[in-house]
Amino acid sequence: MHQPLRILVVDDHELGAQAVALAMTFAGYEAQFAFSGEDALRRLASWTPDIAILDVNMPPPNGFQLAATLRGRRDTEGIYLIAHTSMEESEVQNQGVQAGFDAFCRKGAGADPLMAIISDVQAPN
Repeated sequence: MHQPLRILVVDDHELGAQAVALAMTFAGYEAQFAFSGEDALRRLASWTPDIAILDVNMPPPNGFQLAATLRGRRDTEGIYLIAHTSMEESEVQNQGVQAGFDAFCRKGAGADPLMAIISDVQAPN
């Protein structure tokens, strides 16, 4: 039996985090959410996602700091990281690449852009 992708949504806007995680669950993924970088790190002690959708603008650790932390840990270095922010891609690109993000998705267009990225991630090469 094929296991669904595990997706962690991290956003300090609680309703946003819950809504994205719910959309992922409805799409057939195993999704959890966290409301801060610290909360995400606690969840990772017992559950490792395949993909993490990280808000960039959060209280420390912000999305960039969390991404860098995940890339630096052996148990999480391979997670596919998506920067999810209301900022323009050009505003976050340099810092996002340095932090280890794999993709960028702008907030405000619903779940479809995120679903397209995730679909690309799970497509066979």
